[in-house]
Amino acid sequence: VLFTYVYQKPCLIKNVIVSFFYMKYQLSFCLWFNKLENKSEYTFLQYDIEAFYPSISETLLKKAIAFAKEFTQISSDDIDVIMNSRQTFLFSAKEPWVKKDNPKFDVSMGGNDSAEICELVGLYILNGLEKFIPQPQGGLYRDDGLQVHKLPGPELERLKKKIIAFFKDHGLKITIDANIKKVNFVDATLDLESGT
Repeated sequence: VLFTYVYQKPCLIKNVIVSFFYMKYQLSFCLWFNKLENKSEYTFLQYDIEAFYPSISETLLKKAIAFAKEFTQISSDDIDVIMNSRQTFLFSAKEPWVKKDNPKFDVSMGGNDSAEICELVGLYILNGLEKFIPQPQGGLYRDDGLQVHKLPGPELERLKKKIIAFFKDHGLKITIDANIKKVNFVDATLDLESGT
């Protein structure tokens, strides 16, 4: 297993510098968790994006690319390569299989660039979540998200509904658990009560 870094990209949005944490492996989350002060004052909000890869639509990917272009140069040739790579072909017993929904666009599990597409869309999603999550602290690893909050129960329930609606607006479905003190995330157990 590779352990890498916490991806932290400062972005200027409405003249406010915000940091997005796109965490990549168990060690990254542990480092983030260890730096979190007053852990017992927080609760976790954990979510899973169901069938993330195949649920990434052409529209969502184009929005994510437009977002990324705010921070780096992406040529029209690069975009053409990315979009043309979404046309995948699957054969079984010399017969082609065709997807029922949008057969010319696919982010396949195990595809050559599917993990990168997932991360790009993930950064776009984190940017959108930041707009209504108060003082966001947490991140996203592929299809698994984790945040910590100090919100009371009723406000946390309203936030859950906003998060579910946000994902639905992007064609994604999530399962979400909130107000929990201990989670297993990216194969690490994080406990806010014990601080371990």
